[in-house]
Amino acid sequence: MTWPRIDATACWLAGGAFLTTTLLALPLAAGSVPLPNCPPAATAVELVTPTVLGDGTPGSVTTAAIQAALDAGGHITFDVGPGPVTLELDAELVVSRETVLDGAGTVTLSGGQSHRVLLITNPSNVVYTLTLQNLGITQGATPSGSGAGVYKPSGGPWQAVSLVAINCTFTDNVAIAVEQDGGGGAIYAIGMDSVILQDVTFDGNRGANGGALYSLGSRVVTVVDSVFVDNQATGDDGNPGNGGNGGAIGIDGAERQVSLCGVDLVDNRANAFGAGFFSVMYDTASSTTFNASLFDHNVNPTATEFAGGAYIQGGPFAIYNTTFAFNEAESTGALFLGPGAVGEIVNSTFHGNLARTGLAGGLFISTDEVVAITHTTIEGNLAPGPVAFAAGIQVGAVNAVTLTNSLLVNNIGGNEFNPWNIRNAVGDGGGNLQWPAQRPNGQAEQPATPTVVWADPLLKALGEHGGPTPTMPLGSSSPALEAGVIPGTPTADQRGVHRTPVPDSGAFEGTGSEVFSDGFESADTSAWM
Repeated sequence: MTWPRIDATACWLAGGAFLTTTLLALPLAAGSVPLPNCPPAATAVELVTPTVLGDGTPGSVTTAAIQAALDAGGHITFDVGPGPVTLELDAELVVSRETVLDGAGTVTLSGGQSHRVLLITNPSNVVYTLTLQNLGITQGATPSGSGAGVYKPSGGPWQAVSLVAINCTFTDNVAIAVEQDGGGGAIYAIGMDSVILQDVTFDGNRGANGGALYSLGSRVVTVVDSVFVDNQATGDDGNPGNGGNGGAIGIDGAERQVSLCGVDLVDNRANAFGAGFFSVMYDTASSTTFNASLFDHNVNPTATEFAGGAYIQGGPFAIYNTTFAFNEAESTGALFLGPGAVGEIVNSTFHGNLARTGLAGGLFISTDEVVAITHTTIEGNLAPGPVAFAAGIQVGAVNAVTLTNSLLVNNIGGNEFNPWNIRNAVGDGGGNLQWPAQRPNGQAEQPATPTVVWADPLLKALGEHGGPTPTMPLGSSSPALEAGVIPGTPTADQRGVHRTPVPDSGAFEGTGSEVFSDGFESADTSAWM
């Protein structure tokens, strides 16, 4: 697709005034920021003396035969010809013990739009793992229940069973449409030890919460090099309410670690919070981390709820080498950071995100928790409502946000009498550029920090410029070149390119020339190329 650039320079005037606030910064150790590199979270199991289902023809495998193999456990694969083959099941399959189910790259299991595909149980109260690999799961249907593709309900020891999916596809699975805690169109996991997804595609799944994936109380959720497209959280009003959280992914629970690396979340929908991603934490032992990921065109269409890209609340977070582009909601187009969200955003890009009538096309930071924003580009985000403003960053007058080596440029509000780029000043880490200095009516913009430099960084269009996510290069004469401060600078930019001794401001190092020798794994960028 073509990435349009929102260029507001022509409708702005020059000039400016200062309003300063001094706040503490969250320390960022040099070199501590990860590269846009995603080591595999899991690799396919090499099958040993597997049970082989079928005689080389599609009609040779029955639901009863698959169930019998699952009851025995161990390694299972298929021989149904060259494929691809969709096996329509006449009943839900039940897994109750250690199993590897390998579709051989040819088999898709279908619920036929009449029942769930896989139910995970633990009648023996043991620790075990279900591994799905080289397999498709489609058209599971649970109109009155959760997890139309795969469901692990409560029962047995807490956090004893794990799910690993490698090189799998989940398409058109539809779970309960409206329920406060229900949903998970493709996968719903309650109290699992871990959910590990590697090279998995989720397309067209639906559920009250977590259109593709919903986890409640699982200890670890790790997603690597995967794609979530056109999934939908169909509930409404949130919790309490009837769900609607997490168009693609929804996470709830305490003491859990959630990590997305090389993940594309594209064209997902939610009626409550977080059209791309939703996470609520309850403690500092939890964490939510994004690296080398893309949030693109995720939309909340409702007039009352918010957060088009991602919603994070209640615990530590970290966002690295990630792009939020063209996400949309009534308020908070890209990223909402709620109470208790303490963490950092580094080497990331926010562009073209839209808050239709409310504040914060880019970021809404609702708390006085410590948040450090470093080497980040926030450009061309919109809050065009007639009384709306703070299109770049909405943050309260009392805050613990610090901005370092970042660009805050051409964010456009609808109300000319309030700041458009940022509502209130934040802590000053140095090396920041802001543009323009005045709104179209001649009023001075709010300076983001006391030492911000008022200059147009001459950004080029968002697009594929190396690395796993779209970025915005600096023009050859950009004043952002070598404008950054040195302390705390990460060793690479959003693409994995070396930063020079005097770094450029923003997510893109225009004066760098060398990609780190260990490189990076690129996510599937077909959705935005």
